[in-house]
Amino acid sequence: MQVVIDALSMFNYVGYAPADLKEMMVEHCGQMDFYANKILKDDKALDSAWVSAFREVNKAILSFLLSNLNKVSTWHGSESGDKAEAHFLSIVDGAMLGELPAGSIGSQKAVAVGPIVQASKPAGAGSLADRYRAEVMSMS
Repeated sequence: MQVVIDALSMFNYVGYAPADLKEMMVEHCGQMDFYANKILKDDKALDSAWVSAFREVNKAILSFLLSNLNKVSTWHGSESGDKAEAHFLSIVDGAMLGELPAGSIGSQKAVAVGPIVQASKPAGAGSLADRYRAEVMSMS
């Protein structure tokens, strides 16, 4: 399981500045090797084949990222993002309760998740969005 968890770090590319992306992705690609080598030392044919195939997938992701550095490290969307904070704050309380934002995948489907127990708020506490906003504002 740790091999898979380590390999997922390949999808962290969106968090790196273009100048750091190449170095970090090469580092992330090799991150799975520690636990992968433990599996390979057991010398079980199916496990070894799986690890080898998974390594090739990781290398293919790295190859794609490196050959598309300018495309994957720059926002190419049509919106400016200036509405992102307002959108996040409008959905955060519901998301903490397991609700999906309108228009998201699966938001039209009813999902039975069992009863939701809402913790009581401490005296003077606002909504989660209010607390988040206060925390973000205190950082700047």
